[in-house]
Amino acid sequence: DPNGKLASFSNFGRNTVHIAAPGVNILSHTLKKLQSWSGTSMAAPHVAGIAVLLWSQNLNQTYAQIKQRILASSRPLAGLRGRTLTGGMVNAYHALTNTKAKAN
Repeated sequence: DPNGKLASFSNFGRNTVHIAAPGVNILSHTLKKLQSWSGTSMAAPHVAGIAVLLWSQNLNQTYAQIKQRILASSRPLAGLRGRTLTGGMVNAYHALTNTKAKAN
């Protein structure tokens, strides 16, 4: 959610959920207008988009390398500690620059 905590509808598990992604009140284009939506359908594209950006930097990277870079560059958040493998949220900047995000 906007406060760095898991949404009430989120799955969690230290060994089963690798990383969090924004999924609450995500502004989305629809056929009618701009609307705010929530759910995994809003969160998954954030991770997929970062993966594609990383792949575009180097087409020779493997799936495993891209996954590891996304996980290693997550932004640690107290509200996610112990609830995901990384304890953090995806961070495009740190993934693309191959740097480690600092905890808040």
